[in-house]
Amino acid sequence: MNMRIQVIIESDSGTPELVQDVTHLPREELRPDTLGLTLGEAKALLAGVQRAMVTQQAVRQTLPPQGDPSNRLSDLVWDAASLE
Repeated sequence: MNMRIQVIIESDSGTPELVQDVTHLPREELRPDTLGLTLGEAKALLAGVQRAMVTQQAVRQTLPPQGDPSNRLSDLVWDAASLE
């Protein structure tokens, strides 16, 4: 089984502004050590969510107001790996 965890940030109207993969967790057979998250996986997951949230909040704060033709939020693509 493979688990892919994403952050999806939506505008007030419900339109997705950001869809970002946070982590990928491959899981083989069920064993005590593969049940749930390891501490390292949990820390990486939290860091990825924080990175996506903070980045999007900063982008929203620095962009021109909605309706301004220079507001190109939909053209921005964020790659979690490039932010590390």
